[in-house]
Amino acid sequence: MSDTAQHSEPNTIEDQMYAIGHAARAAAAELAKATTKTKNAALAAAAGAFRASAQDIIAANEIDLAAARKTAMKDAFLDRLALDGARSRRSPRCPTRSANRSANGIAPMGCVSSASGCRSESSA
Repeated sequence: MSDTAQHSEPNTIEDQMYAIGHAARAAAAELAKATTKTKNAALAAAAGAFRASAQDIIAANEIDLAAARKTAMKDAFLDRLALDGARSRRSPRCPTRSANRSANGIAPMGCVSSASGCRSESSA
């Protein structure tokens, strides 16, 4: 597919991936121009939206898990796919912490991904 192709409604995986990539590039260009305050507000809003939708997200995840179990996926994959209440409560902490930066842009506590979720760099 060429970059000049029209992408009004993606209906193939290739079209969908092209649309996602195109949107990501456009968003990156806008983010590059955004102030720290604007970026922090966006991170806080994303975390809030995630928390507000947690029950819907968990319900949709259960559907995904059920479908994955029918395809005989390995337990390790199913565990990574699973999003329970505890995992959903940990997930928005990284964006929230990232939004709580000092005036010089340095996060007072960083966020490091780990198998158990989000934790501060000081506890790493």
